[in-house]
Amino acid sequence: ALVAAPLSPIEPPQPLILVCAHGVHDVCCALRGRPVALELASRWPELVWECSHIGGDRFAPNVVLLPDGFYYGNLDPASAIDTVEAHLAGTVLTDRLRGMARYLPPVQAAAIAAYQRYGPLGPSDVIVRATEHIGPHQGHGSETIVDLVIKPGQRMVRVRVLSVRRPDARLTCRAPRETPATEYRIIDFSLS
Repeated sequence: ALVAAPLSPIEPPQPLILVCAHGVHDVCCALRGRPVALELASRWPELVWECSHIGGDRFAPNVVLLPDGFYYGNLDPASAIDTVEAHLAGTVLTDRLRGMARYLPPVQAAAIAAYQRYGPLGPSDVIVRATEHIGPHQGHGSETIVDLVIKPGQRMVRVRVLSVRRPDARLTCRAPRETPATEYRIIDFSLS
């Protein structure tokens, strides 16, 4: 008979702090991201990595916290320290929260609205229970219905998100012309 040694408990993964400093795709990321990376690395030298393009140049500098997959943007060195420190301590600050890597953009908008309304909350306190997409696929004017569970109190909420085209704007430092972007508007937020 085969006898296996008892399994040792798996420790949670150590967090990683990724800072976009990719100046080739958009110079904003390098110009604004490098000072943020340096400040964060002075506090958490073993956790901070400069990385290549992670999207959302118009929010530069961008930080991604792993393994949670939370994106924060429009940071400066001081706000980056406060934001990351809070997140690592278990609190999501919403003033610079861009989203979560595991969700599609309209679902991220719904989750952010829940963090804003019911916070302070921890990274795992908002759970997506169901989503329904109505309207054109990936198109403007589509609506997404997102059912969420807010862990403290087990609140069930339903969020309706409308995808709309924003006016053309210069979205990045290197943008040669104005281009459109999609905005995700909360049109209803209710207990379900």
